Amino acid sequence: MELRLPVLFLSCFLALPSFAAAADDNCGEQCNEGQPAADDQSSLEAKANDSKITYKVKGVEGEVKDNVEAYLATLPDYRRVNFDSSKEKILESVRDSLKVFGYYSPKIDLTFKKTTSPKLTVTIQQGKPVFIRRREIVVVGEALSDPMYMFALRDIGLKSHTPFRHSDYEDVKSLMFSQALTMGYFDARFIQSSVIVNTDENTADIFLVLDSGHRYRYGDITFKGDTRYQEIIAPLVTIKKGDYFSMNRLSSMSGSLYDTGYFEAAEVVPDLTRSNSPDNLNYEIPVEINLARRKFNIVEAGIGYATDEGLRGQVKWLMPIINDYGHSLNMQMKLSRIRQEALIRYTIPRKDPLKDYYYIQAQQAYDDLNDTDSTIFEFSTHYFSKLGRRWQYDHYAAFHTEDYKQGSESGYAQITGLGTGMTYLKFFPLRDPKSGQRYVLRAFGSSRHIASDVTFLQLSGQARWLFSPTDDSRFLVRLDAGANISPDTSKIPPSYRFFTGGDTTIRGYGYKTLAARHSDGTLRGGRYLGVASAEIQLPWITDLRQTFFVDAGTAPYDFKEKDVYIGAGTGLRYVSKIGLIKVDLGFGVSETSIPFHIHFGIGPDL
Repeated sequence: MELRLPVLFLSCFLALPSFAAAADDNCGEQCNEGQPAADDQSSLEAKANDSKITYKVKGVEGEVKDNVEAYLATLPDYRRVNFDSSKEKILESVRDSLKVFGYYSPKIDLTFKKTTSPKLTVTIQQGKPVFIRRREIVVVGEALSDPMYMFALRDIGLKSHTPFRHSDYEDVKSLMFSQALTMGYFDARFIQSSVIVNTDENTADIFLVLDSGHRYRYGDITFKGDTRYQEIIAPLVTIKKGDYFSMNRLSSMSGSLYDTGYFEAAEVVPDLTRSNSPDNLNYEIPVEINLARRKFNIVEAGIGYATDEGLRGQVKWLMPIINDYGHSLNMQMKLSRIRQEALIRYTIPRKDPLKDYYYIQAQQAYDDLNDTDSTIFEFSTHYFSKLGRRWQYDHYAAFHTEDYKQGSESGYAQITGLGTGMTYLKFFPLRDPKSGQRYVLRAFGSSRHIASDVTFLQLSGQARWLFSPTDDSRFLVRLDAGANISPDTSKIPPSYRFFTGGDTTIRGYGYKTLAARHSDGTLRGGRYLGVASAEIQLPWITDLRQTFFVDAGTAPYDFKEKDVYIGAGTGLRYVSKIGLIKVDLGFGVSETSIPFHIHFGIGPDL
């Protein structure tokens, strides 16, 4: 035993190297799991070096960051392996993107976070912006004495002691030059346009000198196409040879010609090539008016829906111009659940076919709404005129017959009378008005002495005011009023009585469901009308606003009736390409059992 034990330990000791080697062999790849081999690391780095550099911008936000990223996106596909040679170009691109916003002394750090990644982190300290110290904006030439041109530059921007931005500078240059071209200064050019930046003092000096040259005038005005209608549209041709050139006047004239409905196309084209002609010593631009008449017969059909009327359809047959005098004919039929109407209108221009004309109209209608069941025929002659840009008038004589049943009463009325209407409308801008006013005044009277069954005078009016407390909010106030003055108002037919309730009056109630009532509870119609509304619209997202409103009003038969109906609710306004889309949920809060209605419509607030 004494000899065997040392031998056994010796044998084990001699066997340890072979066991260790076997253990190493058996461990294999498991012992190195989770740790890349040296050749794998080299492979990843080689792949990253051959990959296109991508960018991550840090240190700036908003439009500055967006602009930096936009500039970097325009760079060539640099590879990481060539980073040293492309680094300065990357830095230059970032610096240029920051100069747009007036940052001329930024600190920029370019780093790769990993040796195995092609993503380059661009860390920016933008520093202080450059401020405008001096601004010299000068106009020479004929435009200097042109008040309209100088007025267009009244709020030109680039004020001293404000941050300098290249975009503002370019906008001013563009405004000065485009306004000159619009007003006929076709030889305009910048004598000087420069910005001197002092990075030590963080200041910028701006120098803009525009030489407008001569202002051109209209030359010969010629017509092409359907020239036979030249005399009809003569009041719409608001330019003549020798007038100062204005592109806005040409555009407005083209729109007016098209608005007559006579033409498929009405193009007013100045020959601008003449502005560069050396023999154009009179500085004149010839103008060509191209006219293409619309088809003799046009048929249009449409279908729609409104909460007041339900599903409705319309068919029109138009004859836009039926003779050399500019006469036109419009025939249409409207059908809905509550009203069926057929109408014929014949229009005769007096002077201006858009602003001064006569029209003769015949109308047959059937109303079946709430407690009203009436058949109406009306023949009327009108004189329409528009003064200036905002006032328009409609003076007319009408012969009206109505066979009706209104609640518990029925009758037949013949009305012959004279009426007038005046409308004033002003709003700005066109697509989504921020401010505006609208006023409507109407008067109509008839007498037993001129083939009428009842003597009465009806007066009515509307007023709308639109304000914008902020750029994206709206505040709307609306008033409606009316009165029938007569020795016997009971004989006035339902179409001349007052009813309220619905989309455009008191929301939360049905269309024309509010008015004086008979003793049996059926609608009688009011002798007077009074409605007021206030509405505020608050922004949600772009082109979408939420509205909160309160409407109140009444249509009583006499002043002893003290019922005032109040509707309140909320809704949405969406500014779409087809107009303002309105959806309202209104509640009749003045009732014991509160009714509610969903109101839907398309059209402007004013």
